[in-house]
Amino acid sequence: MENLKQKWANQIASWKASGMSIRAWCQKQGISPSTFSYWKRGREKVQDSSNKSPSPFIELKDENVKDSGVTLSVKEVEVRLSISFDSTSLQRCLNVLRRL
Repeated sequence: MENLKQKWANQIASWKASGMSIRAWCQKQGISPSTFSYWKRGREKVQDSSNKSPSPFIELKDENVKDSGVTLSVKEVEVRLSISFDSTSLQRCLNVLRRL
């Protein structure tokens, strides 16, 4: 897991150094922008939490949960998007739901 964290720390540093938008950089690297944003947000949370005073609470994670994506429900229709969905998929789903 540490190698994966370091890989994404390097990817994020590379993106920052490029001066490119996330979308353009990801397209050039062949990386999904949603995956990149997921890792970027995770790194930002770690950096933010290191600047705060210690909390008496700890985060509990359910290792059995395989997907923590998004579920959209309208009327009797439910759409589940996996954590690795991209913005185009979300836009398509929203367009369909708007027509209901």
